Amino acid sequence: MYMSNNIVKMLVTPIYITIPSLLPSHPWHPSVVYVSGGGWNGHQWWMAETPFPPFNVRPYKDRWELPCIHYSDDGIYWNSIDENPIDDIPAELIKNYGYLSDPHLILVNDVLYCYYRLMSDWDKQTTIYLKRSKDGIHWSGREVVCSVASAEREIVSPAIVCKDGKFRMYYVDGHFTNLNRGIQMCESTDGVHFDEPRKVKYPTTYMSNPIIPWHIDVQSICEKVYMVIYDQEQECLFLLQSIDGIHFETQQKLLQVSKKWGCFYNQKLYRACYVEAGQVSRVYFSATNGESSHIGLMELQPNGEWHVVNCRKGYGCFMFIGTMLWQDVYHLYKKMRHVVAQNLKRIIKR
Repeated sequence: MYMSNNIVKMLVTPIYITIPSLLPSHPWHPSVVYVSGGGWNGHQWWMAETPFPPFNVRPYKDRWELPCIHYSDDGIYWNSIDENPIDDIPAELIKNYGYLSDPHLILVNDVLYCYYRLMSDWDKQTTIYLKRSKDGIHWSGREVVCSVASAEREIVSPAIVCKDGKFRMYYVDGHFTNLNRGIQMCESTDGVHFDEPRKVKYPTTYMSNPIIPWHIDVQSICEKVYMVIYDQEQECLFLLQSIDGIHFETQQKLLQVSKKWGCFYNQKLYRACYVEAGQVSRVYFSATNGESSHIGLMELQPNGEWHVVNCRKGYGCFMFIGTMLWQDVYHLYKKMRHVVAQNLKRIIKR
């Protein structure tokens, strides 16, 4: 067992979110809608996410990646609707390791739209679905938006915006193993039938390092379009900005995976989403420390910098003495338990 003399302070904690008891408590891939004033159906904040543990869960961890809906009054403490998840994998696709991933929420004409994708590892079929709700609790049946069957190409992380009656769907065009991935955009008048995609222009490098998108979010706010790119190769998040929604410029690097032990995002980042709530700008991001998955929160500071927020202040600032790994503690516990058991056996025999 290894221990150093360092004292590690954990200053930030993720948001608090309740997950349905039948699903792993590992929130992932957030998409957040903020509604000002009285909110929508009694709440200002609505979120879609898919639970995704960083370790294997029977029958396979992707099986539990299902679209779930949550609501909040402050964007930090989130509740689950009673009907979660809003969709499940067909039984025949469980045998083929299928999963439902990459949810995205938008509010259009007082109706909440939830886009998500069905992926089948067996036939490499990617299908984008849409469900709608007037109250956030009861959801319509599936509508097929588009479908692609290819071992080399996927529609990844669809991000949909709607402005002036026109829908735009942005997505990462490429496969996990393809580092030449790009971003495409297609348009629709009804949010279901989209035209042919066109290529989105964005900076392909940052500080001489290539930007390789894997998951994205896009938001159209006032006269600007914001995009958050998760770069899996660099394990970081970038914020981009555009006027026309086609040509984007890098605004800044938002976050790099932390190297500090004890930090909830010290192993991996993932899809993040941009939200403006009045004068407050936020980014919700997926994160894991290798033991559990979380959704963290960043806020834009007056000086123009983005800071990760300590969301659970009652739990946030606590001290870890040394850098003893939890697995070491677990192994020590098992060893002590074994020793105690052996000693008890000897006492009983006497």
